[in-house]
Amino acid sequence: MMKNFMRATLLAVGLIVAFSASGNAQISRQYKAHIPFDFTIGNKEVKSGDYLIRPADGVSNQRGVILQELSTGKARLIGQALISSNVSNKQGSLTFVKSGDAWILRDVMTDGFELNLKVNSNDAPNIAAVKKTEKTKTVLVGQ
Repeated sequence: MMKNFMRATLLAVGLIVAFSASGNAQISRQYKAHIPFDFTIGNKEVKSGDYLIRPADGVSNQRGVILQELSTGKARLIGQALISSNVSNKQGSLTFVKSGDAWILRDVMTDGFELNLKVNSNDAPNIAAVKKTEKTKTVLVGQ
């Protein structure tokens, strides 16, 4: 009887590990974007170029989101998002807003996660005023 219990326990643990590994693979999506202009994230200035946007490695669905410059490999954590295991063909996008002479990354939307970035308090009135005006730019992302 004890042997049967141990076998059932080992089988259950094996199934949990197998399903969590396949679920983790589904939510480890990466998205590429070409951003043709310099921009800021928080107080960090970022140069135009080709970027990879991806969730940080982890076992939970609450993860950091990383922006990695493809030419240099330099990566930075840009926020934290709830990562979804849902799969769809929804086109992802990055939304930037104009503040003075600078473009600020405001939103990252993909089929795997959505990230709304906070802006500096001194930029908040400008960001609210241009939320749906011509002072926004959208860059599409692909997988």
